[in-house]
Amino acid sequence: WPEELRLAEEKATLGLYLTGHPIARYEQELANFVTARLGKIAELAESKSGGGGGGGGYGRNRANETPATVAGLVVDLRSRQNKQGKRMAFATLDDRTGRVEVAVFAEVYDKYHSFLGRDCLVVAEGSLGLDDFTNQPRLSAERVYSIDEARERHAKQLLIRWPQGEEGLGLVRELQDLVFPYQAVVAPCGWNTKPPAPRPCCAWASNGAYGRWTSC
Repeated sequence: WPEELRLAEEKATLGLYLTGHPIARYEQELANFVTARLGKIAELAESKSGGGGGGGGYGRNRANETPATVAGLVVDLRSRQNKQGKRMAFATLDDRTGRVEVAVFAEVYDKYHSFLGRDCLVVAEGSLGLDDFTNQPRLSAERVYSIDEARERHAKQLLIRWPQGEEGLGLVRELQDLVFPYQAVVAPCGWNTKPPAPRPCCAWASNGAYGRWTSC
């Protein structure tokens, strides 16, 4: 069975993942997005906590919060209405090293609720602190992304490698034609063959104004 299907069947049958974890295939990539793994996030929250500061509701102490980005699978999701009758949610994320609760308040929930679902992988940006009631770390989300959305937001470059061969330059020209129409929305990108062959490279202006070829 494909790994994704096997793990899904394990969760459905046993209530847990036995032979792996769905987040494992993304861990190297997520390391470029997150402030820390969830197993270390409590230490970060505690290091920023201290006396003073007024609460912000729902156990928040805004004076002791710090910006953070976390990622994990949604293993628990609770929604409710606030006093204004608007929907909000509390999601528990798991990344194999630990768990953290993410509070998604009404305005943020309206924008990003489509990404929130059990067993979905999400990346959340917001303010991290210790909950005044439970003394556990909690992230108050300002933005929530799927893994695809997070890639678009955080990608700094796209590098494509292919085996060394005479067809290399022709492939570069084909890729240039394919990428050029999207230069305003894609990250800077480059292509190279395995050393010691020449490494043709494409570098795009950050504002999408032009594209040009340079050597890597």
